[in-house]
Amino acid sequence: MLAFFAVDRMVQAELVHGRWAMLGAAGILLTSIGATVGLGFPEWYDAGKVVVEKGDIDFPTLLITEFLLFAWVEVSRVRMLHWTGALWVTPA
Repeated sequence: MLAFFAVDRMVQAELVHGRWAMLGAAGILLTSIGATVGLGFPEWYDAGKVVVEKGDIDFPTLLITEFLLFAWVEVSRVRMLHWTGALWVTPA
């Protein structure tokens, strides 16, 4: 139980959370700029509704695709941890 609260694990978790937050902020900014300049992007808060209403892709397919992509990223991260034995690897 104590290993769950190890400092190294907390540092890695915060790095992952920070990356997702930066990706989300970039997505909000880029779609808002695209909508403002007339590129045909929906506002970020309407994007899911627009995709479902247009019928480009149905919701279960979108959900399964997102799940598979997230699973791939997480499995890759855990494999790196297993292979290197380190939570954070800096390139040499």
